[in-house]
Amino acid sequence: MEDAELYANSNAFQKRDTSMVLSEFMPLMNWSNDDEILDVGAGSGDVTRNLLWPGCVKFDRIVGIDRSQKMVNYAREHFENERLSFEQMDIADAVQPINVFPRGFTKIFSFFCLHWIQKQRKAISNLYQLLRPGGTCLLVFLARNPVFDMYERLAKNPRWAPYMNDLDKFIPIHQYSTDAATDFRATLENCGFRVLSCEAPEFSYVFENLNYLRDCLKAVNPFVNRMPQEEQNDYMIDCLKELQNMKTPLVDGKMVSKYNLL
Repeated sequence: MEDAELYANSNAFQKRDTSMVLSEFMPLMNWSNDDEILDVGAGSGDVTRNLLWPGCVKFDRIVGIDRSQKMVNYAREHFENERLSFEQMDIADAVQPINVFPRGFTKIFSFFCLHWIQKQRKAISNLYQLLRPGGTCLLVFLARNPVFDMYERLAKNPRWAPYMNDLDKFIPIHQYSTDAATDFRATLENCGFRVLSCEAPEFSYVFENLNYLRDCLKAVNPFVNRMPQEEQNDYMIDCLKELQNMKTPLVDGKMVSKYNLL
């Protein structure tokens, strides 16, 4: 998950869902000219600049953070300006992040990031530390997705197992929860947040062709870059085969992904 350009060109379903959530919740927020905004897991920066920025009614500055320095470098090169900056920080491993951002933030957003974090309570505690009293936080991430079932199947293949021996680190903690929204609400409340809304509805996305689906899978795959270049194509072919073996629905030859979004 270090290829920022591939991710920026292959994240259409993340952009669609982010737009839907922003259109629902942004009008409910209070805005002021001195709002300081944090985007956690900003990645390549395109969502921060092209979706979050236009959705903010008024603000002073936006800061995007990501644990990948390569992503931060790409975001700085393509999207940074006098009101938008990007910094390297792992929100789950940061110790006293308020020392890095002593003023804190009036609003915190995160899109398609927290499902990669196993130490979710630590991450949420750090978000709470960074949010000013009276501030608002909006978090959007996967609760369940068949891609993670696919990873578990591939990890049993002797050819790919050596590259996936730490698979557990990449399975979302809510993947097999029977009530992800209730579980996550409890985490939020235990960290001090007052929860206004927490739900995990099912979404679906139609991938227009297998080549685009392959690029989308590769852009977020944590294992493929560990492999020799000559192995990567076969691995991605096996990813697609496993999804088909899992009876991922096809509509008019197009693959449909169904997943739950927290």
